Amino acid sequence: MDIGKILIDAMVFTVVWPLMEFFSSFAIRYCFRLLDISFTCNSLKTKTKTIEKFVALYSGPEYTIHYKYSTILNITAITFMFGAGMPILFPIALCSFIVLYLVERLLVAYSYQSPPMIDETLSQSVLSILSWAPLLYCSFGSWMMSNRQIFSDYTEPVTH
Repeated sequence: MDIGKILIDAMVFTVVWPLMEFFSSFAIRYCFRLLDISFTCNSLKTKTKTIEKFVALYSGPEYTIHYKYSTILNITAITFMFGAGMPILFPIALCSFIVLYLVERLLVAYSYQSPPMIDETLSQSVLSILSWAPLLYCSFGSWMMSNRQIFSDYTEPVTH
């Protein structure tokens, strides 16, 4: 009972975190830009002395796809590992993927620098790892469904 609540809270956090990250990073970047133009509406005025500093201030962060893939793998693994015993994890994972998709679309379009040129090896390795998720679901699901302690108040007698 205790672990299930912690697990669900952690999964709900994966729904909220991309939104928190989006709004906080946007607010921080906006404040630094306001400081640069001395809180005026004149966007042509700047305190930066070099082009490099100007570009660093007004361009977005680099796109770190490996963090996005690790988030996707984490959500999928937890959902498939414990989903048979806690089916509420599937709608939470769906909400998490929808929020992650929408936030990433916005960030790629309006915030990040151009994504780095990568080949398909990273995507293929993530897909090969994701292919193990149904095996997790079947193995942990069969264990959970065969465990009498999960679905009743029966406990095995302790023998010494």
